[in-house]
Amino acid sequence: MKVRSGNALFTEILNAGNMCHMLPIEIVRNKLQSGLLLTLLVLQNVGCKQSDELTVLSGRVLVKGTVLLDGQPLDTGMVTLVPADSSATTDQDKWIMGNIKDGKFQVQAGPNSYVVRIQKYEYQKRGDAKPLLNEKYDKKTTLKATVPEQKSTELLFELKSNPET
Repeated sequence: MKVRSGNALFTEILNAGNMCHMLPIEIVRNKLQSGLLLTLLVLQNVGCKQSDELTVLSGRVLVKGTVLLDGQPLDTGMVTLVPADSSATTDQDKWIMGNIKDGKFQVQAGPNSYVVRIQKYEYQKRGDAKPLLNEKYDKKTTLKATVPEQKSTELLFELKSNPET
């Protein structure tokens, strides 16, 4: 069987009259192939976005941040923004988390006041995790941030290995 385009096949069927049983299969196959190609092209374009580009959701602010430890970028870790209102401190569904890499992080957050937790762990062979930052930056954090109502904002956290208590 020779392969024909959808238009050529349609014309041939109209002219021949006796190939009507082929119409649905051939046209459906061509439409599926066209649809698959279009889908692949769309997915390829979506996948071409730069990794540092984020599509900001409605009602959210793009928060870019820098975390320094003793004046140097924190190589890896995690930042958590916890809404400052008392009910959110225990409701982890409202927490906003982001990875820190080379001292940088990026998250989306609603305009609000936040308590900020910064964590970095060393993982042991048995799966235990040893915190590498002072608890003053994690469970007993004193860090705070305000995310204003605007398109984006930048935060800076300067941590010390041995903070004064």
